[in-house]
Amino acid sequence: MEIQNDILISCADAPEIIVPEGVTGIGYRAFVKCPNLMSLSLPTTLKRIEDHALDQCTRLEALTVPQRVRLIGNCAFSRHTALHFRTKTVPLFVPPRNAYYESGDAAVMADLLHKKQAQEAEQLLPALKSFEFRAAAAVWLMQEQKPRSAAQWLTQNAASVMQMYLERGSTGMLHLMLQTGVITPEMLEETITLAIDKGDNEIYMMLVNHKQEAYGISDSETGIFRL
Repeated sequence: MEIQNDILISCADAPEIIVPEGVTGIGYRAFVKCPNLMSLSLPTTLKRIEDHALDQCTRLEALTVPQRVRLIGNCAFSRHTALHFRTKTVPLFVPPRNAYYESGDAAVMADLLHKKQAQEAEQLLPALKSFEFRAAAAVWLMQEQKPRSAAQWLTQNAASVMQMYLERGSTGMLHLMLQTGVITPEMLEETITLAIDKGDNEIYMMLVNHKQEAYGISDSETGIFRL
């Protein structure tokens, strides 16, 4: 691992890499020679991820972006990599996709998460091109500031967002979606049925518990409790 002035310049290929604390930037094409990289841990001190830093790491399944990261360059990640954005309040998950503008959207997301004014953050929502990033951003905005544009977008797309997180098995994002208040009882019931069909007991129990807390109704009371 070559580090100059707290910037990681290059790294030898390995299945698992831990970047040490104190590093503030991942340089241009720093991991270009790491086709076998499957697990990468980034330091809390990281602030910048430069252009093409990880765009050749096609075996990297997921990456957590530290809270301090304020700049993400063009084509910084492989488009197949799921991203977890670490924030002060809620962890956000963006599923991978075969083809989307993930680098530009990641840069917008990093900018959005650091905006202190609600209006500034809200204005960035339309700049996100992919559905996955816009969903995560809208959920975060609803947790933080509840702007009208995020509420409208989530209301219009709630069923698709819920299905996306259910398919990915993202209990955390489903939980955050339920907290936004845009999920109707009918939509919740449909998602419960889909969780049963998927065989995901963890998500199923979370949804049923939310149903009971929100509406005072349990599946056992209606005679359709299933496990």
